[in-house]
Amino acid sequence: MFVSPRLIGFDFDGVIIDSIRCMEKSWNLTAKEFLLDIPFEAYSRNIGLPFEVILSRLGVASSIAQKVKSRYLSLSEDFSSLVEPFPEALDFLLRASRSDSIKTCVITSKPRVRAKGLMASLGLGHVLLVCPEDVGRGKPFPDPLFFANDFFSIRSDASLYIGDMNSDYLAALAAGWHFAFAAWGYGDISCDPAHQAITYLPSPASLNGIIQI
Repeated sequence: MFVSPRLIGFDFDGVIIDSIRCMEKSWNLTAKEFLLDIPFEAYSRNIGLPFEVILSRLGVASSIAQKVKSRYLSLSEDFSSLVEPFPEALDFLLRASRSDSIKTCVITSKPRVRAKGLMASLGLGHVLLVCPEDVGRGKPFPDPLFFANDFFSIRSDASLYIGDMNSDYLAALAAGWHFAFAAWGYGDISCDPAHQAITYLPSPASLNGIIQI
């Protein structure tokens, strides 16, 4: 296990917050309004990618993609009460963010307008937030992780990313970061979790084994 990161990056949905009910309700209503025959199960397989990429993968016509995105984000805001933190994960991030020995950030594919409000509501307004708007390409490309490296002037090999989707793993791999798989999240990774480059975290409580804070 990698035990001495100088920088820890966290995915947001599925790692720090449980937003699946909000996403499902928002997507189902959006799909109904735009007559999209796309079940939430198909949408959920793409969680972790930028929303525009998800729509493209789902075959949503580019001519309506922006309207679909706007409606989905509006509904997500309406159903914000359905979003809850994973308490132990949130507590770990808050404690880590106050540490003098490590830096922290949240790297998400959520649009900034949505992620910023949720971060503030959880007391995470002081934590660096990296969204697709900040970089040329979102996950699974390494650009968001490199952004955090540059911001803190910390090398990739001293950095750890905690995620729950294959796009998180691929981004960490491409960036040269260490990776920890959050098994309590929404996805899986196409790699044996026993692989030496991966730390397997079975529950939010297991975050405490990464580093002493």
